[in-house]
Amino acid sequence: MCDYFQEHYLKPAQYVDGRKVAGVRSLMTPIGQLKVLRDYFGERRLRSITHGDVRTFRGARPKTPTRADVARHDEAVKQYQKALKRKQRAERPQMQVTRTIATVNRELSLLRRTFNEAYPEGWIVRNPFTAGGSLISYQADIQGWLGSNDYR
Repeated sequence: MCDYFQEHYLKPAQYVDGRKVAGVRSLMTPIGQLKVLRDYFGERRLRSITHGDVRTFRGARPKTPTRADVARHDEAVKQYQKALKRKQRAERPQMQVTRTIATVNRELSLLRRTFNEAYPEGWIVRNPFTAGGSLISYQADIQGWLGSNDYR
């Protein structure tokens, strides 16, 4: 489904008189989001993905480190190892995860869109996003806009 979605819906932006009339302004973000979805759901059959599977993804995703988190941690580990070689006291660095709920919501929105496109094609009988409660937490995004860091 991700391949189909990327091929048919993620097209470069087309402009007429300086105004976007079709396509996507930036392809890098949705392509990266599709990669995340591919990596998580793997080779599972589209019809086998349930509301609970999407809820599990939503719960696990904020705990996965970003590339910047990994780079920062790797640098801290190098500094820690240098300190140990110099026989200095140092505290072992812990991975700090900074992925926000807003990022997860954007990934979930793209996943919902792919399921919305799969339904009329007959590839799924039921959309996991409509099978239960809301999976996208817009309240967390609003708190983020107001400056609260409690949503991380």
